[in-house]
Amino acid sequence: MHKIVGIPELRQRLHDIVEEVVQEHTAYLVERDSHPEAALVSYQDYLRLQALKEQEVLSRFNAAWRRIGEQNAHLTEEEVDRIVAETEAELRAEQTRQAS
Repeated sequence: MHKIVGIPELRQRLHDIVEEVVQEHTAYLVERDSHPEAALVSYQDYLRLQALKEQEVLSRFNAAWRRIGEQNAHLTEEEVDRIVAETEAELRAEQTRQAS
């Protein structure tokens, strides 16, 4: 459950609102000029949200890694080494051009 609070009321009731967020895990949506601007959540809820975001990023990375592996499964180790060396040389050349 969440509640909505405007900035003026938040200023007046900050201590009580923070207590409610912490003790009852009530999230507050903070509005400015009737538009949502921020949210107040308990630290535990914040940590859960961060963990979910990290899991999502890792999941997306793993999916991309699998796709790359599938797309390049036909390459030999020597071909991969050659492509990596060529790419590194291109990057060094680009860095040199940008530094000049």
